[in-house]
Amino acid sequence: MGYWYQRNKVPSIVPSPNSMQRPTRHPQSVGGGDADDQPRSLLRRLREDPTDAVNRIAVEIGARRPTSLGEAQAAAYLDGRMRRAGLRVSADAFRAAAGAGWDGALVALLASFGCVLYYWLPLPSLALAVLNLAIAVVAFLRPGLPLLARKRQSQNVIATRAIDNPPHWRVVLLAALDSPPATSALARRLTAGRRAELGRMIACGLIVFLALLALGGPLGLRQLLWYLQIAGALYLLMLAGFEIWSMIAPSTPGAVNHAGALSALLESADPFAPTVRQVGDGAERLGQALRRRHQAGAAAQRNE
Repeated sequence: MGYWYQRNKVPSIVPSPNSMQRPTRHPQSVGGGDADDQPRSLLRRLREDPTDAVNRIAVEIGARRPTSLGEAQAAAYLDGRMRRAGLRVSADAFRAAAGAGWDGALVALLASFGCVLYYWLPLPSLALAVLNLAIAVVAFLRPGLPLLARKRQSQNVIATRAIDNPPHWRVVLLAALDSPPATSALARRLTAGRRAELGRMIACGLIVFLALLALGGPLGLRQLLWYLQIAGALYLLMLAGFEIWSMIAPSTPGAVNHAGALSALLESADPFAPTVRQVGDGAERLGQALRRRHQAGAAAQRNE
């Protein structure tokens, strides 16, 4: 089984037992008993240090932009480690945008042009604002699927353990295969998850509402409502700037959050926990995996 990056196959990486040895600790030294008497999960944790996985993902593989070679290598590494733990692994491949896309920039430019045009031609400007709102609503209903963006291959890695009887409940653990871009905290806060799409839809709706109110009334009130429309357009321009920044900024190794989450996902591969399902999400930062999680669950169910 392999993973793909721009039509090039990235083979599954299965670490050898010697590469995962911890040099300073041995199973025989725990509790004073023999190694064969120790639980299998404890032996595995003594043999495989979680920091080894963090170093492998964050240092050796490094930055993992969505749909990049680094993300495919992380998926192959996760596949090999899960198979070595005795899990059944499958891949849910899909095409994802390599960045936030240019939809936000298009909406911001149209909103700015409409606000300037409103002072002389209010009705055409109102029609343009309604069109902008429709684009924003479509983008909100289709998260992670921008219209103006290049799409490449990505994948979710799904690991399950075969059991005799179906459990009454199941825990699904999710971790991102990619890593975030090197942007500011404000940019990450405003564009995380679906906040950018939600904020863009609210701003476009506010511009349409203010444009309708400004069709009548005294001149002073109409000018005030026009200034408020400009404030909404400036907010859209700020969101578009943050999204463009995230597309051109280099990706971080993601050692603290993303690589650490993948390491915790690997540690959860316990033979005594069959009710836990592990899923490594591709293109998580763009919200693509949120759309694919129900399909990942269905694919995992077929493996059992």
